[in-house]
Amino acid sequence: MPPKRERNQPAGGGGFEYCELCRRNHDQGRRHRYFPAHRAALANALSGFRSKLSDLRRALLRPSTPPARSRLWCPFCSADLVDLDSHFACSNAIYHLASREHLKGVKDFLRKHGGGMDQVDSFRISEDELAKVRHYLFCACIFFGRKAVSPRVQKRSH
Repeated sequence: MPPKRERNQPAGGGGFEYCELCRRNHDQGRRHRYFPAHRAALANALSGFRSKLSDLRRALLRPSTPPARSRLWCPFCSADLVDLDSHFACSNAIYHLASREHLKGVKDFLRKHGGGMDQVDSFRISEDELAKVRHYLFCACIFFGRKAVSPRVQKRSH
């Protein structure tokens, strides 16, 4: 039989933990993700990333107009995707967003913060989109006489 919780002991059962979405410490355990402030922070983070991803997809459809961003922060993987030294805009971000590591990061993030698992594919680059990008990069490399682009990802240390 589990020990009874005392009246002044935190409801989460454990100590304090940090929520990177809310940017605060709490002692509420897993039920913290159902609080209105956390739900609002999650909705803001997901809509912001969706907006960046739609900009990236727009650049994929019209390769002649590169996007304004040369870097992208992936909140799911805590990775800074930098394209400063790349010959082709967004290649690092595209390869990262199509990777298995990113898929795992999206699933873990949604599981941890309470997002619906039905949204997983909306935060990735599909295989079809990646095939179009690879074809475009291959043709551009031949045209410009450059070597293929290798993706670079910088992990943030915690």
